[in-house]
Amino acid sequence: MVIMLCAKVKWQMNLVLPKKQTGVWNGSNKTMGDSFMDIWIGIIGLSLGSFLNTCIYRIPRHQSIIWPRSYCTSCGRQIRSIDLVPFFSWIFLHGHCYYCRAPISCRYAVIEVLTSLTSVIVYKNENGSAAFFAGILLIGFLISIAFIDYDWHLIFDKVLLSFAFCGGIVQMFLGQTSYLNMFLGFLTGGGCLLLFMILSHGGMGGGDVKFAAVLGIWFGWQDILLILWIAFVLGGLVGILLLATGKKTRKDFVPFGPFLAFAAFFIYLYGNIILSVYQAIAYG
Repeated sequence: MVIMLCAKVKWQMNLVLPKKQTGVWNGSNKTMGDSFMDIWIGIIGLSLGSFLNTCIYRIPRHQSIIWPRSYCTSCGRQIRSIDLVPFFSWIFLHGHCYYCRAPISCRYAVIEVLTSLTSVIVYKNENGSAAFFAGILLIGFLISIAFIDYDWHLIFDKVLLSFAFCGGIVQMFLGQTSYLNMFLGFLTGGGCLLLFMILSHGGMGGGDVKFAAVLGIWFGWQDILLILWIAFVLGGLVGILLLATGKKTRKDFVPFGPFLAFAAFFIYLYGNIILSVYQAIAYG
């Protein structure tokens, strides 16, 4: 029903869909230069992931994400410069601090690799255009918000304000979404979850409502409906699985932010394809 509504409106308005996804799947004409750029973007993604790890750890603790330098959370000593190489330092140190030998969670390496892979995907998706930088901003915020919400069950206003500001700047320069669509997306995303929060008597957090509203600025009202639909379906399936395995009870809280973040990235990649396929089927 959600897909039908979004596709019908786009068909009736005869909107021109932006050309994405071509770089994601087309590997037949790959050159050595393309491979070099993939590796280079992957390295940049690892560095970005290292910075995101700092943000994910420090923002909930109200610490500066710039100063001081990275330090061991167990002994407090600053990490050597040679040990700041993303991912590989964790491998070489066998997941332990150089000084106190305290274990370092593998999640740091996982976030760095995740950011690296998604950076390459974004680069291929945008075919190396200026929109690549907007995509990098998007995944940076999505990963940070998802993991902070998973850890703390909180989505901080200062992060969302920065996310919203960047979304406005991106749309102003790239012009992929009209100001009206941004405004309607803000109202649709925030309004839908606010209504759900009221009807469910607190079954949804205020941070999730604001997160959805900001995603509406980035994606517009049609795509935010798809994002919400996917997030609810995915969240419901995961919730059923957690209940069935006994890892959660009906009274336990499951953060919704990670599902919104995943759905947003999925729609960023495939939203236009979903609507285009439906349009082709429904309207010829």
